[in-house]
Amino acid sequence: MIPSMDSPADRPFTLFSVVCMTAIVAAILMIAPVVVGALITRYGFTPVQAGVTISVELGAMSLAAWPALWWLPRWSWPKLLTAMLPVMIAGNLACAFVSDFGVLAALRVLTGLAGGSVMVVCLAVVGMTRQMERNFGWWTISQLLLGAVGLALLPRVMPLLGLRGLYFGLAVLLAACLPLARPVPPRAAPRAD
Repeated sequence: MIPSMDSPADRPFTLFSVVCMTAIVAAILMIAPVVVGALITRYGFTPVQAGVTISVELGAMSLAAWPALWWLPRWSWPKLLTAMLPVMIAGNLACAFVSDFGVLAALRVLTGLAGGSVMVVCLAVVGMTRQMERNFGWWTISQLLLGAVGLALLPRVMPLLGLRGLYFGLAVLLAACLPLARPVPPRAAPRAD
């Protein structure tokens, strides 16, 4: 089945929007080695606690796909994005003020669930495009590129920023994603057989 030629998902700004949102939502996982190191050195977490903090977020992002099977065809995608991005923003802002393992892990689960929902919508939009294989490549490369830049720069700036600065920075980037929800189609368009 081929998406219709006038699919809103094929508009350049729509594709740009989902690619950017994807990269920013996945950023914390792409720079996980830096975050784990900072949790150990700055907060005194054990290596296991630091690893669990990252793992629970990744697990929550993955778990978000299950309920998406139900809500994806029923809910407005732009509205969902404008609801989930603020959850991620608030979660990252809260993380900036927390150094307790249990509280931080719980906050990362919350941001992971919201982030997984955003990722599901972005991937669904990519799947609606005419050149979904190429666009999935953009979806993937955006995450890898931002991760590579983060891994290159953060070890140099982390002593100045700290984890608080990192979480604030993520919140700012996520806030910049809010206008990017507008061009996202309301839900999957019917396909021509």
